[in-house]
Amino acid sequence: MLPYTPLHYMLFDDELRVLVMTSANISDEPLITVNEEAMEKLEPVADFFLLHNRDIYNPCDDSVVQLTRAGTVHFMRRARGYVPEGINLGRQVLPVLALGGELKNTFCLTRGNEAFLSQHWGDLNHYQNYVSFLQGIERFKASLEVEPQVLAHDLHPDYQTSRWAKEQKDICRVEVQHHHAHMASVMAENGLQGEVLGLICDGSGWGTDGTVWGGEILRGDFLRFERVAHLRSLPLPGGDLSARRPYRMALVYLLLALGEPGLEWADRLLPDLKQGEKELLLQRVSSNREPRTSSCGRLFDAVAAVLGICGINRYEGQAAAELEACADTHEKGSYGFGVEKQGDRWVMDVMPMWSELIADIKGACRPESMAMKFHLTLVRMFAETLLKLRDETGLNRVVLSGGVFHNQILLDNMLEQLADRGFMVYHHRKVPPGDGGLSLGQAVIASEVEG
Repeated sequence: MLPYTPLHYMLFDDELRVLVMTSANISDEPLITVNEEAMEKLEPVADFFLLHNRDIYNPCDDSVVQLTRAGTVHFMRRARGYVPEGINLGRQVLPVLALGGELKNTFCLTRGNEAFLSQHWGDLNHYQNYVSFLQGIERFKASLEVEPQVLAHDLHPDYQTSRWAKEQKDICRVEVQHHHAHMASVMAENGLQGEVLGLICDGSGWGTDGTVWGGEILRGDFLRFERVAHLRSLPLPGGDLSARRPYRMALVYLLLALGEPGLEWADRLLPDLKQGEKELLLQRVSSNREPRTSSCGRLFDAVAAVLGICGINRYEGQAAAELEACADTHEKGSYGFGVEKQGDRWVMDVMPMWSELIADIKGACRPESMAMKFHLTLVRMFAETLLKLRDETGLNRVVLSGGVFHNQILLDNMLEQLADRGFMVYHHRKVPPGDGGLSLGQAVIASEVEG
């Protein structure tokens, strides 16, 4: 981290060369703001405590940013140093309180022509995070001197934010589909109006058809959208548990792509998959009662598990992050894929990739090369699909959003490939592409719907 106060410099002397500093909290819990509580809870992990006699009134986590290859700022987490800086929307909007998502939560409050995103609250399934989130709403309303007229929340009925929204009385409430909000978020910060094509890739979001979306191309604006392409839908055995166990989706892909030989490869390549769990998963997949998903995040999980990079996620997004870190960016090859029109939309299919990936494994290809070939497969598949959609719709503006676009290999190559094909491409520079920026899109959509 970079030192951002004189105190950080003062802590160093001739004998102290490295200082490891992090937020004062237990994993997944909110920041500790009371000295006595910090010394009690963090004593097992901290060597020293730097205390102060001033109380912390508004806890705010560290911001996390990185520079892209193009030299632009990319937000992983937007918090201290940037909150509560307003984002100019270029037009007047209704006073809206948008509640964001379940993980990496931020909320957004609009006033005049600006949107004010909160600091990062984290996972709202943790009670203390949820309490901090509610306290933050009241603090923002008071400091901005605004009372919202509209409440916006995710379509998912079991999100804590959705449940809280439905308990509120005497206020207009707007449900917003998850990936539509991602698309609107990047549109809002780039000042776009009118229809665009949105390539939205993340781990999961509640779809309008009751399935779990996550690898989508949408056509739309702030008021409405249409799902015009998506990754092939697959069973999601165990629902959210599959996000913590990448080997589960690896088994599904190997089975559906390769049949019986895929199960033999699963035994060889997935050491975390025990026989009893494997039999249970196969029963659930064959029952056709499992939820289905088009998640791009789960596809990253599956490839990371098969390549032996990460079979179990011990923190959110671990498999995808390690797959990106492993990739050899000098590799220029890719694998096969399919893009086929089914009914009124295009289906992007990576099933042809798996036999080629296994052939590379048999040929002792380096995991670093295979990881990069996978990334470039997605880039070429998405670019080909967007070309088909441009021919169909006449739309030439593309926005990129969703947590998968934290991946700089994917983002950089998509920007380059689409620009080379004459697309006007927009991405996030002011808010995170993941759920930390979701509330901005929700707010603008809700204002448009009720305006």
